[in-house]
Amino acid sequence: MTNHHVIEDADEIAVTVATGDRFPAKIVGVDPETDIAVVQIAAPDLKSITFGDSSRVQVGDFVAAIGNPFGLGQTVTLGIVSALGRVGLGLDTYENFIQTDASINPGNSGGPLIDMDGRLIGVNSAIVAPSGGNVGIGFAIPVSTAKTIMEKLIKDGAVRRGHLGVVVQDLTPDLARGLDVDAARGALISQVIDGSTAATAGLAAGDVIVAIDDDPVETAAGLRNLVGSDLPGQSVRLNVQREHRMLFREVTLSEKDQSGDVVKKRTLNGEGALSGVVLAAPDASNTTDYAFQGAIVLAVDDESDASAAGLQPGDIIVGVNRRDVRAPEQVLEAARGTKGILLLGIRRDGGFRFVAVPAS
Repeated sequence: MTNHHVIEDADEIAVTVATGDRFPAKIVGVDPETDIAVVQIAAPDLKSITFGDSSRVQVGDFVAAIGNPFGLGQTVTLGIVSALGRVGLGLDTYENFIQTDASINPGNSGGPLIDMDGRLIGVNSAIVAPSGGNVGIGFAIPVSTAKTIMEKLIKDGAVRRGHLGVVVQDLTPDLARGLDVDAARGALISQVIDGSTAATAGLAAGDVIVAIDDDPVETAAGLRNLVGSDLPGQSVRLNVQREHRMLFREVTLSEKDQSGDVVKKRTLNGEGALSGVVLAAPDASNTTDYAFQGAIVLAVDDESDASAAGLQPGDIIVGVNRRDVRAPEQVLEAARGTKGILLLGIRRDGGFRFVAVPAS
């Protein structure tokens, strides 16, 4: 078992063991969405590692990371578990990392993170380091996730996952105020894909999913992980907060994720909550797809409230305060008349999301 990015695009794969023996390897299966891969070698008398239980790992536990940093050869480093359940790093589609300060450097990827009894608790996968080397922030895929993916790859050669057909984002206090939603945490639906199982179940943009089959949902990443652990065709029960009402929906998960099909990247200066923002109409000069109406964001002052709220150049504003807008002038008109929270509906990188900007 190793990382997908270790063997990705390789013309030839070989595994060298501690004795120095080198064995050609063949790929059993890969799962890019969790960055796990399984390869097979014909090597007798090898001992397999004992699998631990990542659900029992606690912050502060001592751990050791084994790998081949910078090609130096097998190396062991010691540290502690710095944090658990790290998500939102943009490293993989499905994230739930163990963070450790045990030295992890380029070349450690795919190696084991073990506890003090030598049991596997994670697969070393990534580092956060401006210099490209260790600064004490490394990430490992929990063994509970890695083992499940490994078994599916060995059995089927691929991983099948259920999908809802929604685009989600984290719910923030400002978004909750703008949407008049009672929930404090959850996965905010910013877009429901036409024809998806979520659309069939009556889910809508602005709904907040707070639980699946009674398992709490606190973040968008948490929702993706829970849904992705179920198979296509499986029915799940969603607890959905819609403004001040709690709704319950039975949804059958689909085979294919349809949430990645949309995008798109003209001038008026913003006012009020949009001070520091430059808007224009989308056209062929500033976006690859100008079928959408609305206003494209050409620039955002780094010191503005809009920037602090997450508005970015390239965003296309298609809704204000839950009403569609067709031109930049409409966006500015709505912004002038808003007090409290200016709720923008924007398209970004193929998806749709809400941005809540404080308005005086």
